[in-house]
Amino acid sequence: MKQEELSRIERFRLFRKQIRGSDKYLTVGIDVAKNKHHATFATTRGRVGHKGRVFENNASGIEHLLTPVQFYMDRDGFEQVVQLSYG
Repeated sequence: MKQEELSRIERFRLFRKQIRGSDKYLTVGIDVAKNKHHATFATTRGRVGHKGRVFENNASGIEHLLTPVQFYMDRDGFEQVVQLSYG
């Protein structure tokens, strides 16, 4: 494995340790597909806020995703959003 890959993995592990169990982060898991994506909003402690939000792969679809992100950020006082993509 290349040195930069090890560094990237180490940075990911450190970040994961930093956010685990913190109330500062909203995680957005996105199942990426060609035309439509599915998103789930949760805390780093595993509390699911919204599951199965479907949005299209275009600008208006992204806006459709950002509306609930802002809602949860404002309502629950999250400081940062962490995106996890699967595809």
